[in-house]
Amino acid sequence: MSHIRYSQGMAFAAVCAMVVFAIFLVVLIYRVARVLTTPGELMVVVAAAPLGILVADFNGGFVHWFSDTFFAEDSSLFGRGIIAPFREHHRDPLAITRHGFLECNATNCFLVTPLLVLGTWGIRPELGDVWMLLAGSVLIFFSVAALLTNQFHKWAHASRLPPPVRWLQEHHFILSPALHARHHRGDHTRAFCVTTGWMNALLDATGFFRLSERVLKSLGLPQESDEVSS
Repeated sequence: MSHIRYSQGMAFAAVCAMVVFAIFLVVLIYRVARVLTTPGELMVVVAAAPLGILVADFNGGFVHWFSDTFFAEDSSLFGRGIIAPFREHHRDPLAITRHGFLECNATNCFLVTPLLVLGTWGIRPELGDVWMLLAGSVLIFFSVAALLTNQFHKWAHASRLPPPVRWLQEHHFILSPALHARHHRGDHTRAFCVTTGWMNALLDATGFFRLSERVLKSLGLPQESDEVSS
């Protein structure tokens, strides 16, 4: 299957989503930054960075695992936009490197932007509540990491990268090629997290996805092989 190409209408919608994302991200960053008046408040933001990125890494891994495991590529709701690209990636791991920026990142933008909009509306750091400050800061880092998850994934397969990107990979701030290679060895049943890969060791060691598969299968969700054969 060739990768999904964006029509002009889809590209326009993706650009609009990116613009909305950028506007609300800037608004939330401004609202968080203007209340940072003490070292303690700054430390809350520093602590929020790894927390937000970890949540994004887990979230991306969960979606990746679910898309690899359940339903078919032509499923009516999410098949074409979410499931099909993951299945294509197993057949042609380098296909993602031929995707443009919008094609690579727009789906995540469509999914993350509503959460960012709601969070920006509902989270009020200016109230002086430390939990509001933490929530706003976590949402900032989560949103950026989640938006760029497919970009980091693409870079993990790319042969030529700018030195700053390579440095981030080598220091494990974003997904490295070596870490991601574990997913493509064997039957694609481990190392699903592709934002930074930080969560992979824990999730693989605990068998989280194997247990989740058994639970969801017992609830009647059709597995990929079931739908293909039906």
